[in-house]
Amino acid sequence: TSGVDYGDFDNTQITLPAGETVVEFNVTIIDDNFIETSETFSGMLSIVTGDSQVVIDSTADTATVTILDEADTVTIGFNQTIYTVQEEIGFVTWRVVASVSVDSDIVIRINEITSGRSATSGVDYGDFDNTQITFTAGETVVEFNVTIIDDNFIETSETFSGMLSIDTGVSRVVIDSNADTAAVIIQDQADSIIGESVLPSSTVKSKQSGNIHIYISVSVAGVFLLIIAIGIVVCITLYCICKLKYKGKDLPAANAMELSPNECYGLTTLGNVAYNATINKSENFHSAAIYEEVDEQAEHDYEQI
Repeated sequence: TSGVDYGDFDNTQITLPAGETVVEFNVTIIDDNFIETSETFSGMLSIVTGDSQVVIDSTADTATVTILDEADTVTIGFNQTIYTVQEEIGFVTWRVVASVSVDSDIVIRINEITSGRSATSGVDYGDFDNTQITFTAGETVVEFNVTIIDDNFIETSETFSGMLSIDTGVSRVVIDSNADTAAVIIQDQADSIIGESVLPSSTVKSKQSGNIHIYISVSVAGVFLLIIAIGIVVCITLYCICKLKYKGKDLPAANAMELSPNECYGLTTLGNVAYNATINKSENFHSAAIYEEVDEQAEHDYEQI
C-alpha cells in the first residue's frame, strides 16, 4: 500500500542528462511493524519530453518490488503474571499484549492450570478453561475478564492460574515463555472478623444488606468467660446485700457452717433491703445464736415466719 508499505512515487519525473546512460531513483520502503506476508508494488516508465527517436523498451518498461517481512516476529504474553484481588471485586482483567501489530487475525487460547491451585472453578471463580481470544489486525492488546465469585465464606487466600497457547495464526507468532502464565490471588479481607482468637467453627455470618456485610462472631471460650463474669457479679451483689442486712456484722463461722442447702428459706425485708432469713429445722440449731447479731426488727420478722 502506497504511504503504508512504501513511499508514494506516482508521476515522478527523472531526467537523463545528455551523455548519461544511467539514472537512479530511490523509492522509500516503510517498516510498518506489522507481521505480514510478502508484499509487492510496481512502477512503469513513460516519456515526457525528449528526442522523438527515444522509445521505451516494452520488455523493460515496468519494475516490480517485493517487500519481504521475514525479519519481524510477534511475541505474545501476559503484561502481568501475578494479580491480587479482593473477593468482592466481581472480576479480574487479564491483559494479553503483542510486541507488534499483525495484519491478520491471530487466535490465542487461554487454558486453566489445574495443578497447584487452591481455588475451585465455579465456586471461587468463573470457568475460563479453553477460552479463545483474538488479536484482530492492527491490535497489540487484548483484555479478558475472569469472574471472581464472593462465596460468603470466611477463608484464607486462594489462587488459580491460566496459560496462553497459540491456536491459529502466522508462523512468526510465538508465546513469551516468561509471560505465558498469570496467577490470581483471591483475598477474603472483607470477610475477616474482629478478634483472631474467635474459632472459625463457631463463627456465624449474617445476611448481606446491599453491599454492606455484617458479621456476628460467637466464641465458645467467650461464652464461658461471660458466664464466669456473671457469676462473679452475682456473688458480689449477694455479698453486698448480706453486708447491708447485718449492718457490717459477720455471722459466726460455727453457726454458718451448720446451715445447709436443705434448710427452709423465708423472704423478709429490712428497710429497702431484701434478705433471706434461714430457719434451721435441726434440734441442734439455736436461733438465738444467729439472731443475737441482728436488730430487733429482724427478730420480729423471724418470729412471724
